[in-house]
Amino acid sequence: MLRSWKQYNFDVSEGGITRSGIKGACVRPDVKSFRVLDQVGVGIMHDLLEGYGFICFSSGSNDIPKPQCVLCSVILSNEAMKPAKLIRHLESKHKEFNNKPTNFFIRKVKASYLVAFRIAKCKKPYNIGETLIKPCLLDVTSKLLGPSAAKKMNDLPLSNDTISRRINDISVDIEEQVIDKIKLSKWFSIQLDESTDVSQMAIWLCYVRFIDFQTSELCEDLLCCCELPSHTTGSEVFKRLNEYIKKIQLNWENCVSVCTDGAASMTGKYSGVVSRIKNVANLHFVHIHCIIHRQHLVAKKMSPDLNEVLTEAVKIINFIKCNALNSRLFLILCEEMGSEHSHLLMHVEVRWLSRETNELDIDSNIKITIENHLQSLYDTFEDYYPVNQDPRDGYLWVQNPFLTNSQHKLCLKEQELLLEISSDIGLQSKFKTMSVTKFWIELKDEYYVLFEKAMKILLPFSSTYLCEAGFSGMTHIKTKTRNRLDATHSLRVALTTTVEPRFDKIVKTKQAQRSD
Repeated sequence: MLRSWKQYNFDVSEGGITRSGIKGACVRPDVKSFRVLDQVGVGIMHDLLEGYGFICFSSGSNDIPKPQCVLCSVILSNEAMKPAKLIRHLESKHKEFNNKPTNFFIRKVKASYLVAFRIAKCKKPYNIGETLIKPCLLDVTSKLLGPSAAKKMNDLPLSNDTISRRINDISVDIEEQVIDKIKLSKWFSIQLDESTDVSQMAIWLCYVRFIDFQTSELCEDLLCCCELPSHTTGSEVFKRLNEYIKKIQLNWENCVSVCTDGAASMTGKYSGVVSRIKNVANLHFVHIHCIIHRQHLVAKKMSPDLNEVLTEAVKIINFIKCNALNSRLFLILCEEMGSEHSHLLMHVEVRWLSRETNELDIDSNIKITIENHLQSLYDTFEDYYPVNQDPRDGYLWVQNPFLTNSQHKLCLKEQELLLEISSDIGLQSKFKTMSVTKFWIELKDEYYVLFEKAMKILLPFSSTYLCEAGFSGMTHIKTKTRNRLDATHSLRVALTTTVEPRFDKIVKTKQAQRSD
């Protein structure tokens, strides 16, 4: 049905749902005239969808919008975007909801989004909504509120496909908020890491740290999660990352630093990701080698005696853990001995954190061996943590601007500004009551030059811990039974910590979408 604005006002004033298909005036009319688009659909005002319990469904940006029933989640064809056909579906399938107000359908849609958000946060399968959550809701409401309340709860759309679409919508909204915050921050830093999921697909994660002026703190969140279909070379990783940065309209010039592990694809001199980022970033861009990986590299160099002992210990422990019978026998042995601990951790080369040391009573010869080993570590420590490359040199004023004897890498004007800050008693008392980050953000307007320098020192990551934690989360989302799942949207919703989904905006967008 095509209407001009004049005809629409006339139909609203005359009334008569059977004649015009309009229940009442549109709450937010934003279509001033009608037009046919691509010969497949027309501009749809949301009174046509909201009044009959439909939302506008589209699987992609170029896909033809279709009406989806809020009550039964059935997706009709694009041609069904006509008042008569929407009325027919409502009266034939959901006759008891024929006279329900618009807010009734809005609440149902928002409730399904809230459930989908909880499912994604807990990293649970999508079908848990209709297999566990909905039956539990029906049981509780029927016992506490009666059969009528349970009947209303039964119409809540929580199917597998519905939850999947809801999570995708929430993920898109979270991504938009994070990108907007990064653009307001201007300066940002990233950390990168690559791994392989359960389906042998190469996945790389990118986390971002930026300034959140709403909370006056530095915030960290997932920037992107991408699959590498073939090779995992530095050029391929940078290509995908650069495409995403351009897509969201960020500028490499504002990237302060990148933190990676020591993999050749990341730190290669000519084709590594870091070298390619340096070619497009600003002159003060820095690369930080993950401090956890560097500790592991330092610990690998040990004396032959200690290496032999550790190797034998790893073999023994893995012999017990790799066999179910051995594990059960070991448990029985520990119980018979009255041991405080009865389980072992799997020891592998990449899990260096499991190689922890405990305080033991040892003889003098072993102590000498350990002391020699520690001296060797001290001697080689310089290779991985060069003293002359300490990023704190000349920037201790960032940590405490009221120090009087620290060395500064500041020009004369900047030193005068720092002296003005250090002599301000009010700022000194404020510094004691807040974090360093918040203190410098509070001085943004008055001392912008020093604020900018301080943020470039505070923004860089020191490790790739967040990426490692993200891969751990992916193992809970993408399992053997869900190995074909695209976990990008679920992972973003599960890992986000800085923003909350704007459910009202999401629901409103789904209702008022036009078939462009």
